[in-house]
Amino acid sequence: MSYLKKYEYVIAVAKHGGISQAAEHLGVSQPTFSKYLKKIEGELGVELFDRSTLPLRLTEAGKCFVEAGKRMIDVDRQLSKQLEEIRSGGSTVVRIGISPSRSQYMLPDIIALYKQRCPSVTVVIEERTTAELNKRLTEGELDLVISLLDRDTAEFERVELFDERVMLAAPEGAVREGDDAREILSGFPLISVGRGQVMWQTLSEIVRELDLPAPEIECQSIESALALVRRGIGAMLVPSYVARGRTDGLRLLPLGGELTGERVRRVCLFYRRAQFLTAAERELIRCIVETEEKRKSEV
Repeated sequence: MSYLKKYEYVIAVAKHGGISQAAEHLGVSQPTFSKYLKKIEGELGVELFDRSTLPLRLTEAGKCFVEAGKRMIDVDRQLSKQLEEIRSGGSTVVRIGISPSRSQYMLPDIIALYKQRCPSVTVVIEERTTAELNKRLTEGELDLVISLLDRDTAEFERVELFDERVMLAAPEGAVREGDDAREILSGFPLISVGRGQVMWQTLSEIVRELDLPAPEIECQSIESALALVRRGIGAMLVPSYVARGRTDGLRLLPLGGELTGERVRRVCLFYRRAQFLTAAERELIRCIVETEEKRKSEV
């Protein structure tokens, strides 16, 4: 709505770090955009940006303005969801976030069940890193998120789904059930996923603890790395949900003893405490819980 435009403009500059980039993102000419920002600052009587730096930085007043703006935009978004549900007799779009690797192992069964029950609802799936998922859920750009329980997600409402353990993936035939994970890690070239991901951090910790050589290959996705393991090129650490998919060519072994440590993570479904849950969102939550309960009963 037009009364939120001033907040959207300032938030865009803060996000993109410059006026020209923000103007391009919003589809506005730079002179018009700059003039409008000056008008906002004139009405407020304060500068919102430190223009002596590139990228532009928010002043203290700017930080207050942006935080208030995000809350107002979110309130408007929540109201729009409620009114749309009343007007149409049900929500038409649900946005769910999940990590790219977890998505392919969890969502097919969940979405299949959901579309049986809610065929007219459009499901938007956003695959992003854990940090990006938290940010987008906080800002109301996602309705639901499947992610790990940690100090960054503890502020959200949650439905606990399952415990995710770290396992060792090695080439099938090269190791046997009962082989020691430490020896396997020492005996194969190590393959890691992208730097900064949780599994990369876990492998880095174990490499330091056991004084192992650094990984020789780094892949951006778990599936790409597993393809290398299948070819006998090396071994890697994987989340236990990998066992839900293709395991041909792989030997999946639990990490035992001192390697296990605190490397068990709780996977949860998250939404914000103040969030209005539409009927469509509540039904998707039910489908996620039912699918996970069914999977546990079949194990």
